[in-house]
Amino acid sequence: MEQTSLQKIEKNHGNYASFAIWDEKNYDANPTELIKIYMNDLKPQIVIVGLNASRDTKNFEAFHCKHRGGRGEWLKDAFNKSRFRGAYMTDIIKDVNPKSKNVKLSENDIKTFSNELKDLGCKNFTVIAIGKRAYKILNDNKTRIINQDNIKIDIKKIPHYASRIEREDFIGKVNKLAYSFTKT
Repeated sequence: MEQTSLQKIEKNHGNYASFAIWDEKNYDANPTELIKIYMNDLKPQIVIVGLNASRDTKNFEAFHCKHRGGRGEWLKDAFNKSRFRGAYMTDIIKDVNPKSKNVKLSENDIKTFSNELKDLGCKNFTVIAIGKRAYKILNDNKTRIINQDNIKIDIKKIPHYASRIEREDFIGKVNKLAYSFTKT
């Protein structure tokens, strides 16, 4: 990913998005600094999509905040050690609400997600939905997301890390998906 593209992503989407890059020894390391250090590891053609943010973030902190029960570290352990290291991470619904059952997709959410894909600068994406609801929304709105931008997306699904799943099972499912398609 080029520096100008990264700067555009940070300016336009850095308050609710990030990249799957963590420091192995220091979970609390500044994500913006890590992204800049490991810029050559970024994979903008892979997009990991959650349903919605559970809290406000800034400066690429999304998906890097501690979660109840240590589940935020599950993301690090699953993605940072797989072919998904460096993938772009965002939510399809930009409404911040810790109770995800209360959020609804808006037209603005579709437009914002489409703009994120455009700003990433790729034409072909592998989109990995975290959980059933994010997967359904992405599939149901695929043509609206890619509408006029000549973008292609292949949508895959992994379980949500906060669902009733054991840590090793979650990591195993992420790794299974990572090895199910060619290295990007």
